[in-house]
Amino acid sequence: MMTTFRRVTTAIEVNGTRLRGPMSLTVTTSNDLSANTWSCVLAMALLPPAFGRQFWSRTAAIDVTLLVSVVPGQVTAPNFQSLIRGSVDDIELDAVTGELHLSGRDRAARLLESRISETFPNRTASNVAALLAKRHGLKAQVTPTTLPIGQYCDNNYADLNQHHTEWELLTALARREGFELFVEGGTLFFQPPATPVAQPYALIATTDGRGAIRTANFLDLRCRRSLLLAPDILVRIVSWNRALKQQITAEARSTKTSPANTTDTPQTYIYQVPGLNWQQARQLAGQKLDELTRHERIITWSEPGVLTLAPRTQVRLSGTGTDWDQTYIVDRVQRRISAGTGFGMEVTARGPSPQVTAVR
Repeated sequence: MMTTFRRVTTAIEVNGTRLRGPMSLTVTTSNDLSANTWSCVLAMALLPPAFGRQFWSRTAAIDVTLLVSVVPGQVTAPNFQSLIRGSVDDIELDAVTGELHLSGRDRAARLLESRISETFPNRTASNVAALLAKRHGLKAQVTPTTLPIGQYCDNNYADLNQHHTEWELLTALARREGFELFVEGGTLFFQPPATPVAQPYALIATTDGRGAIRTANFLDLRCRRSLLLAPDILVRIVSWNRALKQQITAEARSTKTSPANTTDTPQTYIYQVPGLNWQQARQLAGQKLDELTRHERIITWSEPGVLTLAPRTQVRLSGTGTDWDQTYIVDRVQRRISAGTGFGMEVTARGPSPQVTAVR
């Protein structure tokens, strides 16, 4: 159970109007190609008349921005930072206590709820990402791509037509390009994974003679390891290319540098994907290998809340004296703020074994 410690000031903007902060709030951001989520509890007695019970009972569309200031008592706008921007999905009013419970998602929800009404065979993936972002009032930070998406399947567009919402389409395009896809604030990001940074976010521990943690800059730490992904892994991509009239096969393999962990027979994953050329098949094999190996080791920890840590941030764990001391990529951050416990967060990060060497 997460314990929190840092005191902050909160506020909420409802349809552009700044209101007094929630009694409590939770914001969860992740790297799983889905919308980020939020929830909060407001005291009706502290809201202005324009946002009374009738507003919440009849208003059809409600936009929300949850704000936090890490300087207690400071309520001027420059001190606030946005935790999340999105729309209300569910409203629950306790008519007796006057507590208003709100929950929703960030602006990726606009794409999740919009069904595809057209095809884009002659547009590139980056063109489509920018177009759909603009359509929903989002800014776009998009890395240009060059291949028309109709050529992903040798002009067979059937597989992309299987995606029924705009977000599903963008997710498929991101996976084909090896890109990240997420919404942050009012901006859609469609870009390659970030390059490693020189100084990752540091988790530091010291241990006693028996290996138990004595001091740390975090509150608790749980380390997991999947033995299903511990053996050598072989990824094989099989595709029929109609233009070349032949089957395309590409492989990527991870091997352990430690002889104790080496197995003669790798764990094999086979994916059948239509319409790839040799380059696309090799690229996809490498992407699938990365996806599998980075789930072998998982760490989850809690600490007082900060605003600098986010999904896709690199984290370096050191001091445990085990093979869990390595670099990870943040997968999920859940921040919680309440009057009683202050501001804290729980974070999950994933990474491959430090003994893995990828061979493509």
